[in-house]
Amino acid sequence: MSDAKLIKDYLKGDKNASNSIEKMIDLCLAEWRGKLGFHIDDIKSDVRYKLFNILIEGRFEQRSGLKFFIAQIANHTCIDYYRFNQKFTDSAIEDLDLPTKLFNPEQILEKKQLGRLIFRVLRLLPRECITLWRMHLNRDMSYSEIADNLGNGKSEENIKWRLWSCREKAKEIREMLLKKDKLS
Repeated sequence: MSDAKLIKDYLKGDKNASNSIEKMIDLCLAEWRGKLGFHIDDIKSDVRYKLFNILIEGRFEQRSGLKFFIAQIANHTCIDYYRFNQKFTDSAIEDLDLPTKLFNPEQILEKKQLGRLIFRVLRLLPRECITLWRMHLNRDMSYSEIADNLGNGKSEENIKWRLWSCREKAKEIREMLLKKDKLS
């Protein structure tokens, strides 16, 4: 079956096409199972989500094969997860900012789950949103400073609208992930 037909059938919800895509994703993730262990189901879900959005928006370029394209999405997603996890495994206990009050196990679990959810949302957002938020929140830049920095004739109002739309997209992704997690 050609990539174009497979994509068309997949977007229609055809079970055979979905199974074919799932097999491709599984094949791409096989080499990462040892490194990412129990995260693999989250990663697989994120790969599916990214792939579906790219296909539905028509951003897949036919010149590279679908298997190669899926492999790129899977590898980039795995690398993001791996890097994120490395940040915490390389930290010494003395370097961590521990609270003065100790949390009970439920609170610790809730904080970990919230952190994981935030990370998943951030990885699924367009890079432009992350860039805008970094400029606005981390660098404490005003809307007009961001507009000047980005150039391309961006206005202050345009930057405000883009930041608002990024926030709404993050809420939408968070709700989608929470709904998906409840269903699994």
